[in-house]
Amino acid sequence: GGAAAANALARRLGDTDGRVLRRAVAALRRLGEERARAVARHRSPPAHLQAVVGARAPGICASLGQPGVRSLAAWLDCVDPDLSLEAVRLLTSASDASAPHFDAMVARLVDRNDHVAHEAEEAIAAMGAPGAVCFARGLGSPNVELRCLCALALARMGELALPHLDALVDRLQDSELAMQETAARALAPPPCGTEWGIAAVAAASVAATVARRLERFGQSDAMARRRVEEVLAKLGPDGWLAFMPHLESSPRPCVRRHAANALGRICPAAAAAESPLRAAAQLEQRAARAKVAAALGGRLACDGDRAVRRAAAEALGRLGGGL
Repeated sequence: GGAAAANALARRLGDTDGRVLRRAVAALRRLGEERARAVARHRSPPAHLQAVVGARAPGICASLGQPGVRSLAAWLDCVDPDLSLEAVRLLTSASDASAPHFDAMVARLVDRNDHVAHEAEEAIAAMGAPGAVCFARGLGSPNVELRCLCALALARMGELALPHLDALVDRLQDSELAMQETAARALAPPPCGTEWGIAAVAAASVAATVARRLERFGQSDAMARRRVEEVLAKLGPDGWLAFMPHLESSPRPCVRRHAANALGRICPAAAAAESPLRAAAQLEQRAARAKVAAALGGRLACDGDRAVRRAAAEALGRLGGGL
C-alpha cells in the first residue's frame, strides 16, 4: 500500500501491454496524493515509448489538486513535445490551481517546438481572464522574444486585456527597440478586416491610457514621446482627442507644447480629410478636427507660455485654420 504501491504502479505507466497500462492507471487513481509523488519521480518516459503512453502521467496528476498540479508543472520542460503540450493543456484547464505556474506556462510560447509554442498560446488564450493574466506576466520576462509574443497575444484578447493596458503601454519604453515597436503595433488598430485587437474594442481607452504617459516624460524621453505619437496617430480621432486634456489642462508647459506640436502633425488638414472614407467616418473626423482647432485656438489666445502659444499657432496653420 501507500508509497510502495504507487511507485510500483507508476513504473507500469511505461508498460507496452495496453491492458496492464489501463489497470495501472485505474489503480493509481485510487491512491490519493501518493500517486502524484510517484508520477513526479518519473519525469521523462523512456525514449522508445509512444508519446500517448507517456502522456498518461500528467493526465493522472491533473485531478490531484495542488500536489498533482506541482507534479504536472514539472512536465512543462519535458524533452517530449507531446508530453509538454499535454501538461500545458491540463494546467490551463484548471487555472485556479495552476496560477503559481503561470510563468512556466507562458514560457512555452518560445518553446523550441513551433507546434508546442502555437498550441500553448491557443490554450492560454482559451482560459479567458486568467489567460490575460498569464500574458501580462510574460511582459515582464527577461526574454525579449517572449515579451513581444505576450504583447501581441494580450492585444488579441480584446476587452479581457483592458485590466493590463498599463503594463502593455509600459513596453513603449522598453529597453529593446523590437519590444517598443511590437508594443506600438499591439496598441494600434488591428489589420483591416479583423476585429481582434484591443484597439478594435476600446480605442478611446487605449488612446487615453497612452496619452497619459505624456505627463511622465522628461526632456530625455524623445523616443518614448515619438512612440506615443505614433500610436495615437493610428487611432485616428480617438487619438487626436486623447491629447486634448493634456493640451488644455497640463500644469507642465512642455507637455502642452508637445501636445500642440503632435496635433499639428497627426491631425489631417482639411484637404487631406477628403480622403475616400465612409460618410460616418468623415463626420467623425470633422467633429474631432473642430474640437482640436478650438482647443488650439484657446492655447493661442490665453496660454501663459510663449512656446506653447507658438506651437498652437503652427499647429493651426497646418490644419488650414482648423476648419
